Amino acid sequence: MKGNYKALIRKTNSFLIVLFLLLPGVMYAQGTVVADSFFSNALGSIRHMRVYLPEGYDTTAIDYPVIYFLHGGNADHTWYSSLYAVLDSLIGNQIIQPVIVVKPDGSVGPYAGSCYVNSELYGNFADYIVYDLVEYIDATYRTIPERNKRCLMGHSMGGNGSLQRALEHPDLYQGAASHSGVVDVSIALELWAPYILSENGGSPPYYYTPSAGNFTYTTFTFAGAYSPDTTDAPYFVDFPLDSMGDLDSDVYARWRLHDVPRLAAQMPPDTNLAIYFDCGMQDEIFCYPQNTALAESLDALGISYEFQSYTGNHSNQLRSRYPMSLTFLDSAMNFTGISEDKSTETMLNLLEISPNPFTKLTEIRYLIGDMGYEIKNTTLRIYDATGRLVKDLSCSMPNALGPAQISWDGTDQANRPLSSGVYFLKLAVSPVGITCSGGKTEKYTEKRKVLLIK
Repeated sequence: MKGNYKALIRKTNSFLIVLFLLLPGVMYAQGTVVADSFFSNALGSIRHMRVYLPEGYDTTAIDYPVIYFLHGGNADHTWYSSLYAVLDSLIGNQIIQPVIVVKPDGSVGPYAGSCYVNSELYGNFADYIVYDLVEYIDATYRTIPERNKRCLMGHSMGGNGSLQRALEHPDLYQGAASHSGVVDVSIALELWAPYILSENGGSPPYYYTPSAGNFTYTTFTFAGAYSPDTTDAPYFVDFPLDSMGDLDSDVYARWRLHDVPRLAAQMPPDTNLAIYFDCGMQDEIFCYPQNTALAESLDALGISYEFQSYTGNHSNQLRSRYPMSLTFLDSAMNFTGISEDKSTETMLNLLEISPNPFTKLTEIRYLIGDMGYEIKNTTLRIYDATGRLVKDLSCSMPNALGPAQISWDGTDQANRPLSSGVYFLKLAVSPVGITCSGGKTEKYTEKRKVLLIK
């Protein structure tokens, strides 16, 4: 693990299903979804999209960060509408900062979708996503047109595409998140092959047809992206299995060029790219072993990431996974690192609350800079959504300048477990004596929100 996200990003094999959408007292913003389209030079055609604009977009002059959401196969830009309610809730409760989310259309015939790569069969979908779409969105909407305010995320084919495009262009994206991505074709083909052969007769010689079954059709889709052959009618692809059911080494080598672990190995050293991916352990198209292998590859490369596994299949837990990826990307786009020269710090800063959301314990990192006077007391108090003080951690806090850390286990002042909900952290310093039970006026304060889920 390395990079500025070492403290922010923690790899874990545990699972966490976010239930905050069902909690009492949760506030919802009212974002707007706009249907839009533009002419893509890379594809030579008009492409459609849905654009989520956060509440207040039409009444303020604020510029916003952007997340590009890439849909999965057999879908288009009109799918994944449950994402909007999650965004409204996260933004309404100030768990994440207001953000524009763009869902572009990545569908194309004759198979399940483009895979978001440049292909002789499908068209230059990678250039469409990376260049044309970003240029249009930045020119049309009030975005913050900077790398550190731009991320990719997606599901299945789109999860894979998000990681691929971000790893190829870490200069353009701050982070990428993948849900159930097909991220390693070597593992995918090994696991899919018996099903492909069964769908196509079960014994050689094999004559593969897209309509034979789901695994065959999915393989044709990736072949259209990774090994197209526009001279080979009627399917216009080089299939990765030969007539005897064995891997075609030449085609397989072309597929391997698109593996996420290979792209990660080619990133420039010390690239500061935030990477999140998750997958259900019961994924029916065998994405889970691909994602665990990706985690092992990133470990070997020393690349920071967050991986989460959970009980679920390819899609049935997707809505509950959105808050995890969205809060991760929000943290990446709004991360504040610690200055190397602490003597020049003149701020009070809650640097990080991680994990957030949390279930049992969260670590709170903060920084006390040079206030221009001697600090007598530092306080950290936690309030519920009604403004009631529920926990005072001040007695455990040092008053020294510089970075420090304190943990909170989700209990109140009497060490009783608190219920699920949104809580407010208030960090303060004062030049006069303040006891743990309260005191005089604070000179500097910093506030953040944290979500506790039981």
